[in-house]
Amino acid sequence: MYPNTGSPFSIYFCGSEQCVPGHFFGPAVRTHYLIHVVLHGAGIYQRNGQTYRLHAGDAFLIFPLESTYYQADQNDPWEYAWIGFDGTMVPLLLENTCFRNSCIYRCPDSPDAKESAAQRVLAALQTFHGGNNHSISLAGDVLKLFGLM
Repeated sequence: MYPNTGSPFSIYFCGSEQCVPGHFFGPAVRTHYLIHVVLHGAGIYQRNGQTYRLHAGDAFLIFPLESTYYQADQNDPWEYAWIGFDGTMVPLLLENTCFRNSCIYRCPDSPDAKESAAQRVLAALQTFHGGNNHSISLAGDVLKLFGLM
């Protein structure tokens, strides 16, 4: 769908969704990286036979060609934002984040930390959907998000 075309770092799409209780996606396989940041609520993410329960401020990274599944909580369904990306520099970028050894970012338990993760992913969405969709500005927003992680 969006194969790595040899560029160092490309953002393909961004979006967000307020899920209804029990809403799920998958199992699915993608050809690019996809990060989801939980803005509010809770849900589960399943990968390689493991289930992770996530809350506001947490994030999960889907790697290319992985089969994954995720589902909103029945009582406190999550709202999340996502960014699809790829590029030759992505493995090196991820080596400098929590995603080096994990597919999960666990947000520190403080209101400021949760707000910071949300602000950074929402800034990327605003740049992507705004009238000035400049690729360098968008890459900068995503790199700031990675810097937090």
